Amino acid sequence: MGQNEVPLQVPVSKRPTEIDRSSSRIEYWQPSAHLRTIAFIMACPFFMPTSKSDTAFFLHPARLPLGTGWNGLCSAPGHENCQPDMEELRRCNLGYAASCSRLPADRTSDAIRFSVARDGGSHLSLWFVHERDHRPAGHGTLEYDVSLATWTSPHADARVQKMAECYLQSYLQRRTQPVPSSPNS
Repeated sequence: MGQNEVPLQVPVSKRPTEIDRSSSRIEYWQPSAHLRTIAFIMACPFFMPTSKSDTAFFLHPARLPLGTGWNGLCSAPGHENCQPDMEELRRCNLGYAASCSRLPADRTSDAIRFSVARDGGSHLSLWFVHERDHRPAGHGTLEYDVSLATWTSPHADARVQKMAECYLQSYLQRRTQPVPSSPNS
């Protein structure tokens, strides 16, 4: 794990109860709260994004783990710089790499997720979570100074850092776009 990561322990009761592969989501039953939570699939940890994808193979690209669809390369050991085909690229963007033939058996995670923890205008904090076998396997915080356009706390792993940059780029683009007005207003 990198310098910004903290290992997580998750009780066995948090194992997925149902996997809906058609919508790329996993449902968990939480007996104590009597609630179901939905965890959306994250980007593959071995996906190295290179450019935004213009291909319309995602219905709602803003809901993707990195904020939009991306073209990219595989960085799994032994497959560095392999160009995924269109179906593989779709899975790279959606994540849960457990089904990928290139995925190494010895790995720390199957997927990674990003979210904005705090948007202070000129300073952003991003959280990231690694998952292994549908359970949290580590997490941390990355810091970005918007006014200086620089990372004040980057990730040590180049793959994770590149995905964080892609997520941040998508987030900043959405943040600066005006909200369309409703036809009823």
